[in-house]
Amino acid sequence: MKIESIVLKNIGAYKNQTFDFTNQNSNKNVVLIGGKNGAGKTTFLNALRTGLYGSQAFGIKAPTPSYFREIEKLINSEIRDQREWYNVKKVISKIQITFTTTTNQITSRYLFERSWGIDAKNIKEYFNIYRDTSSLPLAEKDQSQVYSLFLERTPLYLFNVSLFDGETINQIINEGKLSEYLDDLMKSAFKLEIPDLLTETIETLVRDEAKTKLSKDKSKRLDEIQSDLIEAEKELLHIQTEKSQALQKIEISEAEVTSFSESLQAHDVISKEEEAKLKDEIRTLEQERQRLKQSTSDFFSEYYAFAINHDLLKKAAEQVESELLVRSVEDLEKVFTDEFYKNVSRNLGATVQHDLLKNEFNAALKTAVPEAEIIHDASFSSKAKVENMLSVVNAQSSSSLLADITRDDEIIDELKILRRKLIIREENHVDFEKQFEELNRLKVKHLHLKERFEQIVQAENELHDHYSSLVEENAQLKQEIEKITSKSSLLSQNANLTLALLEDFKLQQRHKVIRNVEENALRMLKTLMRKEDYIEKLSIMPEDFSLNLLSKDQSRISVSTLSSGEKQILLLSLIWAIFKVSENQMPFIFDTLLGRLDRDHRYNILQNLLPNFGEQVLVLSTDSEISKDYYEVLKPFISREYSLQFDNDLLETQVIPSYFEFENAQVKMNELPS
Repeated sequence: MKIESIVLKNIGAYKNQTFDFTNQNSNKNVVLIGGKNGAGKTTFLNALRTGLYGSQAFGIKAPTPSYFREIEKLINSEIRDQREWYNVKKVISKIQITFTTTTNQITSRYLFERSWGIDAKNIKEYFNIYRDTSSLPLAEKDQSQVYSLFLERTPLYLFNVSLFDGETINQIINEGKLSEYLDDLMKSAFKLEIPDLLTETIETLVRDEAKTKLSKDKSKRLDEIQSDLIEAEKELLHIQTEKSQALQKIEISEAEVTSFSESLQAHDVISKEEEAKLKDEIRTLEQERQRLKQSTSDFFSEYYAFAINHDLLKKAAEQVESELLVRSVEDLEKVFTDEFYKNVSRNLGATVQHDLLKNEFNAALKTAVPEAEIIHDASFSSKAKVENMLSVVNAQSSSSLLADITRDDEIIDELKILRRKLIIREENHVDFEKQFEELNRLKVKHLHLKERFEQIVQAENELHDHYSSLVEENAQLKQEIEKITSKSSLLSQNANLTLALLEDFKLQQRHKVIRNVEENALRMLKTLMRKEDYIEKLSIMPEDFSLNLLSKDQSRISVSTLSSGEKQILLLSLIWAIFKVSENQMPFIFDTLLGRLDRDHRYNILQNLLPNFGEQVLVLSTDSEISKDYYEVLKPFISREYSLQFDNDLLETQVIPSYFEFENAQVKMNELPS
């Protein structure tokens, strides 16, 4: 399958745009589409998938109200807002996809046209297929046959596999889904599911025989569970898609809020919330300044006089202390009379004369307490007050006072800045009122999107629980059937022999294709990886498609130890090898593929992988991802190039037939790997 053109009319912001992918040069297989965030890349991909697969693109078997709700989102918003003016029988939006397919060296050209009419209440879908250059659509029967053949050769799963984005690739490996992914991909690409389908058919026949021996209610319930499981799987797929889309909308909404806030801040404009925050900061600073002023005022009013006369205060305290000691000695002399010394002398056995004892004691007191002139004659309470004041003055250091004064100056400067911002807010309040309203609207929208995402997650969890209970009940009923079938019957004996043969055939078939895939994947992996000969051997287990990597010394390399870029390159190499060996001709679509890759790996992808990734490769990129340097690397392989630009005045995406215009577009080759 090779896409030749895509026409989008009133799809998202595409009012009437055409992409021409026709290419006469087989050496140029890359179509490069550039677009900044919000330009319309996601809408382009959704339109491509919807145009080819209709309701199946959303995990819905047939057009239902839920499908038309998705289509309503896809239709141009101006059309939706004025839908009461339109007639559902008249086509207003459409997707046209022209492509070629080659079977047995015969090339056929088809045009799929999926269009919609809309009115105040309903949406109606029209689907036509045109073959080769005919201007008339195929008859209903022929169209049904062609579309069935298309779905058989190009199933939605295979198309989704050929659509890559860097985040999904990294997620597959990080969440341990690599084996499961390879299982599904290889079965689809190599038709390996045929033995599984035969196995399932035989097991169904055996179960059907056993079901006849089950009770009527259990047999009926088993059929119901099988149907419910299929429906639950579809619902899970749909809700996971919805969850992914909701998360993407949240990221876009968050970017819008951030961008809008930054644009207002660039004009020194603040929101009401920021204004309230500024006022709180001003209030806090003023309270701190008031405390500093009070502390400084208290010091100057109560302690300043003592602080500047600190030496005098200290001498006064020492004088009062000396006077009190002198008074204490005088009081002792009054208490220690001659009679006191006589009693002491008698108690000592009259070995020391009392007058000698008295003289010695008085001499000792005079030595211990020097004489001092009585000036203040202060009491003990007065002495305590003087000492307390000296202690307080000592605690009030000059450095602490200077720190408070310095902090007060800092607060004054901070208050000036904050008050200036408030003045600007008041001056710009009227001019920017609409912008503030828009910012609030974006914030409310972002909040609603987050609430919706939480609802989706909750619904997904409930659906998982429901699915798990169905699986458990189904397993219990199957156990009953196995017990019945274990009582050997001719059918079950033949079935077991056939199943054993099928299992052998399945393993042989897998071994054959896996060897080719391993060889090709390893060759491409070595070409793309920056670390030469880091991975020496790559093997895929045929039983469960688990992957083993070995180094040069045959030690095992865990996939989890690889960097994000190396994981991405590993999976790309495997996918490339699978499609090369299976000879499936699918258009490959890469959406922001290079985000997690370093410079060397980007160069290798552009130089060695994309040019060899089938007949047609669509690359969707931003100007920061494929910059001017990498554009020059890819340029020899580009057959068509476009850039998407959203016109804010016309509210539409314009398709420009060239990639981004770079300043100094000449590449500096020394900036790229050699």
